[in-house]
Amino acid sequence: GGGLYPMMASVPHLVGTVEEAFAKGDFSARALSKYQRLWKKEVGSELKNGFTLRRMYNNLRDDELNEIRRIVDTPFVHNLAESATIDSPSSMVLKALRNVPMAVRLAPYLFKGLFR
Repeated sequence: GGGLYPMMASVPHLVGTVEEAFAKGDFSARALSKYQRLWKKEVGSELKNGFTLRRMYNNLRDDELNEIRRIVDTPFVHNLAESATIDSPSSMVLKALRNVPMAVRLAPYLFKGLFR
């Protein structure tokens, strides 16, 4: 899961880079590296954030995850979820953390997830 959007967002950059390579007859690593630079600019930060969130999730115990669920089970987070986009799940997490009382309650679990 989660790979379809990055792939679809990257395809135009791949096509453009390949078309440019054929037009210029330049298939060097430098010319083709344009693709990597463009896809990373488009979806790289979301992928990085997703990997970080997944690592945090993997580092937490079930009882800790249950407590996080209890903390975030609020109308505020439900409203965020209704307007969230599947293509950028980390943006919902960042918006939720702008709620200072919630962020304070989640902080111990965030640190455990990051540094355990």
